[in-house]
Amino acid sequence: MNRQNITKCCRHFCEDRTDVHDEQRTGRPSVISDALFQRTEEAIRTNRRLKLKELHQIIPEVSMTTLYEVVTVRLGYRKLCERWVPGGNLL
Repeated sequence: MNRQNITKCCRHFCEDRTDVHDEQRTGRPSVISDALFQRTEEAIRTNRRLKLKELHQIIPEVSMTTLYEVVTVRLGYRKLCERWVPGGNLL
């Protein structure tokens, strides 16, 4: 932690602020939602050989980069022999 951040924290604590986490900010809303998770997982379970481009045609309002993140990082799927399979060990 650098000197500037330490000074900032000390100032907040002197003002009787005890929460060290950032306050919520307004900004651009996240595209990733529970509904997107459900639609994506339902499409993959229907056809495990689905390509990312085909998935993008089913859910066009979300970019392919975001869809890839949802499928691989958030839902934990990976491609194995041209199929989406749940993540985990190979053996």
